[in-house]
Amino acid sequence: MSAILLFKDSITFFIAASAIAGLVTWRKWKGNYLKWMPVYLIVLLLCEIAGYYWGLHKNYNAVRLLYQFFVIPMEISFVCRLFYNSLPVKFRKLTFVMWLIYLLCWLLEISIFKNSSHVFLSLSYTIGNVVILILLLCYFINLVTSDDILNFKTDIMFWISTGMLLFYLGTFPYYGLYNIMAEKYLGSFINYTWIMIFLNYSMYSLFIAGFIWGKAK
Repeated sequence: MSAILLFKDSITFFIAASAIAGLVTWRKWKGNYLKWMPVYLIVLLLCEIAGYYWGLHKNYNAVRLLYQFFVIPMEISFVCRLFYNSLPVKFRKLTFVMWLIYLLCWLLEISIFKNSSHVFLSLSYTIGNVVILILLLCYFINLVTSDDILNFKTDIMFWISTGMLLFYLGTFPYYGLYNIMAEKYLGSFINYTWIMIFLNYSMYSLFIAGFIWGKAK
């Protein structure tokens, strides 16, 4: 179990590396919406450090509140905002509506389960995951049907979207069934946690590739 915790904590280093890559190449993005990507990664990094510190001191309630009320809503809201700006105008209404659906589900879940023993808000996160996967589908459909496909290697959104696709699609069952697996199927939960860890590594590595190889439009 100590090994899995070590690898899980190592995700923080991948987040830090992607944030540094974003800051080093920030001049390429400062003229458009992508300038906020490094800022988002820095905020995420600080949250991970805070979560690690509280976990180390066994303040698990603080960790739960941090992720339920800030990290996860921020994560999904930022991704929605990212695609709102990167997708063509015709997709903007869809993006906004999808974000509202997630937000309403999140508000409903924290209201219903505010005194619950559940360690993770699986329902709203699953809805958020579906929202992100739909937006990713819109991105890739737009990519393959436009001239941007000719220069996809220098399109930072291609690398970001590919990383997100691997992570959100791969961890969909993990977070959707998080509470059930953690309580009743610990062996499967641990095995899937390993998959989640390496999908995190892959996502942030692809973010780094996007910052390095990508070019601002």
